[in-house]
Amino acid sequence: MTRTTPDAVRYYHTARTAHLERLSTFSPAWFLYTRTRDDFDVELAESQLFTRRVSSVGAAIHVLRTRPRILEVPEALAIRLWPHLLLLQTAVKLGQIGRRRKTMIVSYCMENYPADEKLREFTKLPKFVSRLITKTVASYLIRTTDRLVFATADAEETYRALVPRAMNRTRLDHSLVWALPAGRDDESEALESTVPLRMVFLGTFEARKGIHRLMAAWPLVRESIPEATLLLLGKSGDIEAVRLFASADRSVELVEDPPRDTIFAELSAAKALTLFSQPSRGWKEQVGLPIVEALSVGCEIVSSDETGIRAWLQENGHQVVPWDAPVEVLARSMVHALHSSRTRAEIIGQLPEVDGRLAADTSLTRAI
Repeated sequence: MTRTTPDAVRYYHTARTAHLERLSTFSPAWFLYTRTRDDFDVELAESQLFTRRVSSVGAAIHVLRTRPRILEVPEALAIRLWPHLLLLQTAVKLGQIGRRRKTMIVSYCMENYPADEKLREFTKLPKFVSRLITKTVASYLIRTTDRLVFATADAEETYRALVPRAMNRTRLDHSLVWALPAGRDDESEALESTVPLRMVFLGTFEARKGIHRLMAAWPLVRESIPEATLLLLGKSGDIEAVRLFASADRSVELVEDPPRDTIFAELSAAKALTLFSQPSRGWKEQVGLPIVEALSVGCEIVSSDETGIRAWLQENGHQVVPWDAPVEVLARSMVHALHSSRTRAEIIGQLPEVDGRLAADTSLTRAI
């Protein structure tokens, strides 16, 4: 990363390792965050130039002091972050009154769960009250934003359904850039080789990530493919049940809280990944980072229809199953994925040449 002080700021509030890994490919910017996910790599953060942990007030002060050309903020339908967004975006707009130099506020949007329903589920407010609050706050945040990039068509439709007038204003620049990875083909000699009949689960061991559905379906997979193996990469959630499941079946291996290099090494050695996300109160799978990372190394995907890229997965030969399908249906899809004759190179060949998040960053930070 260049040592020239960046003329842009990214404020993510909650940071994870994947965010840090992308910074070297994104346009130069300050990276400000307030909290971290469990997978956050502190050493990597400390090695990054222009990366700083701040409060939301600290972020506002930083932006007012430096007056960057671009400020990227979390999306308007991230209701838990409304206090931070209202403070930051209001401070920026008030701070540039009478100034010729303007800061353009931009946002990357992935939310595909109706925000008014989420607010009602968390607060127990009457439906009309939660909808009024959501429309008011979201409209204000979008009207004080200059550019939006949507990661999926589901996300764009969610915004349009809630605040159509704010979305249709003429000065709002918005576009759709699908959240699909580019291929990680640095091991090109292995792309055409056969891979073992190995299925991977990657993520937290929560019901909403489909771990219980997977554990119920796996014995049926083994009946069809006795030599198949299952690798569970993750942590938290119902960890005791997962440990018991793995210890009772010799075909199952559990690796708890693996480092990032181990994750990519294991994905590169597997045939398929399953992430059978389930509906949950106030939450719907937006894309699924494990799906994105597995696609980037040429894995077959077995997903529920909850992911925002379900249509792309179906159109490109992956297995997409209704989230409430019987375990027998899930098991058949896993068998189909493991028996697929496609090579990694063929799967990677269907991906865009430019990583979707990198393309979105290019769109977000381009000149007006």
